[in-house]
Amino acid sequence: MEELFGNSEAMQKQLTEALSKVKIQETLDGIAIEATGNREITNISIPADLMNPSEKERLEDSLTVLMNRTLASITVAEQQASAKMMEDLLPGLGNLFGK
Repeated sequence: MEELFGNSEAMQKQLTEALSKVKIQETLDGIAIEATGNREITNISIPADLMNPSEKERLEDSLTVLMNRTLASITVAEQQASAKMMEDLLPGLGNLFGK
């Protein structure tokens, strides 16, 4: 039983390492958000014209949409990495993991 949990911990570490290498970028209205597959936001770029106080609401709306898109993209990356890891662990199961 301990061996199973040890393997599980090692697999989780491998998954975390793999996801740290996945780069996600989403853009909208010139705003760009970059993140890793580990849900770490690494950069937010905002055009100077959106820093105008009259564009405050547009900026907030765009950031909200972009953050949600980024999180959705990260979820897809996590699912793909997990599926690949399971496929590598259990070869021969064919289409079981979405391929």
